[in-house]
Amino acid sequence: MSKRSSSTSNSNTRAVCVILAKLIAVFAAYLAIFFGVVAPQYINGYNASIIDKISRLESIDEPKIVLVGNSNVAFGIRSDLIEDALGMPVVNLGLHAGLGNSFHDSMTQFNVRPGDIVVFLPYTFDDSSFNPVLAWTTIENHFDLWKVVPQKYYWDMLKAFPTYEKRALELYLDGTGNADGGNTAYSRGAFNEYGDNVYARDHDQQFEFEEDYTSTLSEIDDAYVDELNSLAEKLNSDGVLCVVASSPIAYDGETDVAVFDGYDKELRSKLGLDFISDSKDYLFSLQDYYDGDPHLREYAAVRRTEQLIEDLREYLDLRRSEG
Repeated sequence: MSKRSSSTSNSNTRAVCVILAKLIAVFAAYLAIFFGVVAPQYINGYNASIIDKISRLESIDEPKIVLVGNSNVAFGIRSDLIEDALGMPVVNLGLHAGLGNSFHDSMTQFNVRPGDIVVFLPYTFDDSSFNPVLAWTTIENHFDLWKVVPQKYYWDMLKAFPTYEKRALELYLDGTGNADGGNTAYSRGAFNEYGDNVYARDHDQQFEFEEDYTSTLSEIDDAYVDELNSLAEKLNSDGVLCVVASSPIAYDGETDVAVFDGYDKELRSKLGLDFISDSKDYLFSLQDYYDGDPHLREYAAVRRTEQLIEDLREYLDLRRSEG
């Protein structure tokens, strides 16, 4: 290659690098404006309650009970009853099922300390429900929360960003973003200081199951169970006690209860942490649901909480007796 050709090639390379550097700078400036000015646009939505839940988790340094799961936890727990019964502060981290189990589990990265008890309450034992757009509307520009997104979903989040970006820009431009959420169960204001959804659910609509509804149990996905086992092993090594408890099961009144015994047996054979419940104790009638499965009405949430307290107390007493 002649000196002239080599010089031309070097000049072209430099020109391309300059163009790329300018494009990157422009894109970085746009992102800074978007996240600094446009976002957040969902600050009063249901999933924005993650901000308050993590804040409570970080504020408690004494031994505490941390409840992890989807909306079966958000709509199905009375944390004050657990706190009164077991004498430990409680944090309810329950959020939308569309964030997936791995996202919920990852919230334990925040201030889970030796002496804490983490109760995992997965409604399904898989991680198939992750919705990256929903995740974006949850974390928005709360950069400290970005670490709850599991690494396996980074590519999905990148692909979903333009959809979230478009929606957020539309809300910003027409001035309808960050609405107060109104008096609904799906607003940040529907949660109390523990992280429980306390919207009145006993005197409102009742969820109508299909006439041919049959009680179902989720498949136990080995990949998710392995992931949960690994997380529990890490937390245990840090002095955190981890257990799994049952979620509510909408019972049709006819399914043979032996099905639930078989499910519990399979679950115990695969979990590396203790499953402290008997699923049959968590069967709820179809009339016990508010606007969908697994959202319990208030009285049913109390009953579910009382059963969880009994399970936890019995389990902890057994551990103490065994030394």
